Amino acid sequence: MNVRPSVLRSTTYGTSPHTWIEHPSGLVDLSPNSTQGIKFSVFGDRTVRLDPSKAALIVVDMQNYFLHPELRDHPTGLECVKPLKDVLPVLRQAGVNIIWLNWGLEEQDLLSIPPCLSRCFSKPKLGKWVDPPGLGADLGSKYGRILMKGEWNTKLYEGLETEPQDLWANKIRMSGFQGSSDSELEKRLRELGIKTLLFAGVNADQVRSWIFSTESNKQGSVYQGQ
Repeated sequence: MNVRPSVLRSTTYGTSPHTWIEHPSGLVDLSPNSTQGIKFSVFGDRTVRLDPSKAALIVVDMQNYFLHPELRDHPTGLECVKPLKDVLPVLRQAGVNIIWLNWGLEEQDLLSIPPCLSRCFSKPKLGKWVDPPGLGADLGSKYGRILMKGEWNTKLYEGLETEPQDLWANKIRMSGFQGSSDSELEKRLRELGIKTLLFAGVNADQVRSWIFSTESNKQGSVYQGQ
């Protein structure tokens, strides 16, 4: 991966109060106005500093539907499980907010699902078609209806557990920011006063791309996706 060269002098990006400062040492300070902060390395030669009380780790789609071998042949996704289990206690101890962002559809949500989106979920059971296809379709047995709230296929994959201080946000589109003018995720972030987002999970790229293309322009530097 190509890494952007270090700056020659301390450089400030953005306007107050939402600024980053990048230092020649490789440190990128995302919370220069905060008296508290944690640091961690990225890309080997960069260090990021952030205010844990203003940061949230968004854990995306670590659900049975996407990971369980009875439904998916997804070894790459399963490789995410152990690193996530290792890092969660560290971030909780440091004071970073943990938000589990998962599909959780209700009946009224199915009325507004676009056909193109529903088509993406036509072969959810080890590549086999479900008839009728799409979100909300019945997978039978213990699996339940596809990505409907409360079903077995929407539960967290085995070994992943929430803690009392964690938060849960249901989504009804690929990104937690889509499908509503005031999504459950957005409400959580506003309530907590979150300024910096960290991402993990099997479909984290889908949420990040939406933030970078839409939310970052609308919210300024409120959502600083890392």
